[in-house]
Amino acid sequence: MGAYNYTRCRQRKRKDYDISEIEKKYSEKDLSKLILINYVQNYPKLRYFPGRLCNTCKINEVREKFQLSGILSCDDCYKKEKDKTYNEISINFSEKKIKYEGSIILDNKLILGNIESSYLKDKLKSQGVTHILTLGYFMTPFYPKDFIYEVIEINDDSHENILQYLISGIKFIEKSTLCFCHCQYGVSRSAAFVIGYIMYKNELHFSEAYNLVKEKRKKIFPNEGFQCQLEDFDIILSNYNYDLNKCDEFIKKYLKEKDILRKTEFKYIIDKIKEQANKGKRKYSDDNLNVESIEDKRKIIK
Repeated sequence: MGAYNYTRCRQRKRKDYDISEIEKKYSEKDLSKLILINYVQNYPKLRYFPGRLCNTCKINEVREKFQLSGILSCDDCYKKEKDKTYNEISINFSEKKIKYEGSIILDNKLILGNIESSYLKDKLKSQGVTHILTLGYFMTPFYPKDFIYEVIEINDDSHENILQYLISGIKFIEKSTLCFCHCQYGVSRSAAFVIGYIMYKNELHFSEAYNLVKEKRKKIFPNEGFQCQLEDFDIILSNYNYDLNKCDEFIKKYLKEKDILRKTEFKYIIDKIKEQANKGKRKYSDDNLNVESIEDKRKIIK
């Protein structure tokens, strides 16, 4: 994914972010509106184009979830690539000397680490690990007979919506005896979920939970979009008194509203492109304004 720009993406405090005021002020309806506004203003967006074809086979369509996560493969090609990755790991595993890199976040409950550490079965067993929470694409459970796995497919991109997965991740950690949580490097995706769990478990606000996890694992740095959403998750937890079921109900309602917003957005993109293009010499009709032309011209949208 490239290096993080700490200056640009550093942890920051939103101007409207005062949790004590949020708890007093926002009703459920206003809270949903606030989260949606934050989505539009703060979360960078990747466009979804119906009918987009797989970059590999050029035949099958890419489903919406994959597009919104930056994966431009159809289901068949994705599975082949996932199997290939698993086979390569299996072949190279015995040849590579892996250093364990797990950081204990909560004693006898939660460890945060990288994917390579998740391959060290004996080490994990000796620590008492029973569950493994895996966050990322192309990751297959390595020891399904020895550990209980939960795989959540998300990318380390600031546009990725993690609010929809946080509750299930937290519940998975909560029911474990000792959970090992990892993504590729244990820096952004898994760190975001661990921070979310600490916020819930210890009833801490985002900045407090962030600092606690940072003390245990210095290298963590959830991307800017994840930090925005964790701030929103803080608001939701506080409003619903850290009741996961009520928070889950609210997030599902919010996602429905966001989905309506996104579908409306696609129509807006088309109308905006027509408006901009028709100011020039060439006119665009519905017939020639296809997915490819939208992709080529979306840069003109201000």
